[in-house]
Amino acid sequence: EDKVMLLTWAPLIQMISRFAYIIGDHTSAEDLGRTALAAFEEVQGPHDEDTLRSYHQLGLAISVLNRHNESEKMFRRAYEGRLALLGPDHLDTLDSANNLGARLNKQRKYEEGEAIHMRTIEGYERVYGPGSVETQSLMAGLALTYMNNERFEQATAIHRRVYGIRKEAYGEETDDTYYGMRAL
Repeated sequence: EDKVMLLTWAPLIQMISRFAYIIGDHTSAEDLGRTALAAFEEVQGPHDEDTLRSYHQLGLAISVLNRHNESEKMFRRAYEGRLALLGPDHLDTLDSANNLGARLNKQRKYEEGEAIHMRTIEGYERVYGPGSVETQSLMAGLALTYMNNERFEQATAIHRRVYGIRKEAYGEETDDTYYGMRAL
């Protein structure tokens, strides 16, 4: 009933939910996450940064429980809200996009998942650069999506690109380069 108390209480509950997630108590993480989300929605509305963080965190807890359709909804809310609030290249927006793409792929919604992954990679390239470990990791995930969708030419092209980046960055005879070659 007291909105000031809710604003004091909700971040604490959200932190406890995150702790439960980290230690592997995903059911408690979900329950606490729902409580924090309800409080943030009540006091700050659905488009506030704290509320969007709660959607994202609840999506993580639910996805570990293999409820991908429900977690997709949470990540979609977080992504769309963060996109509008923070912009396309903010790391929180990119994190939500990456998780949304992964949930879509888990449900075999490869076309939409692929499009989300492409936007995420483009954002990471702008933020970190095309040769960064973060960008390479996302590219490898996109290649896996292509493979799952039986689009082997696109998967090969992505693997060639990652291999080339690693070869240039690390040299020809390093574990990272060999990993890129093996994936190719």
